[in-house]
Amino acid sequence: MKSTFLKITLAVMLLALMGAGCDKNNDSNFEKYPIEIVKELPVLYVGCNLKDGETAIIRDQVALEKVFIKDLINQNATLKDIDFAKYDVLVGCSTFTRGIIELKHNITQTGANTWLYNLAVIYDLTYPAGKFFYGIVVNKLPAGAKVNFDIKRINE
Repeated sequence: MKSTFLKITLAVMLLALMGAGCDKNNDSNFEKYPIEIVKELPVLYVGCNLKDGETAIIRDQVALEKVFIKDLINQNATLKDIDFAKYDVLVGCSTFTRGIIELKHNITQTGANTWLYNLAVIYDLTYPAGKFFYGIVVNKLPAGAKVNFDIKRINE
């Protein structure tokens, strides 16, 4: 009786260990490519050609001038004189019906060639923001990189 119980217990433990070591959905074995935020764009309300919900990865000056009007580029220190050999710009557009106090940006690598750009919008109930644009300047992303944008709203 002890022998049968011991065999069954051993078999169950062995199966449990085999299952714990094989997670086919785990994509953590990719090579890390560190991306850091170099600059943050201020909250912008005009001067961008994106529509609500649209996002863009800007990799060169031509693309920058398609997304932002030239006057805004020339007046905004963050957008002016970006070295696209070293940096990319991640930008998006959203609509918000509350006053924006602050934006908190974060970028995390989630796969071999994918990143997640998290934006926390800290707001209050005083001033309506309406349509706004947000973004960051980051180290150059690898060719073909995909960035998913995620916005969280946080009430202070």
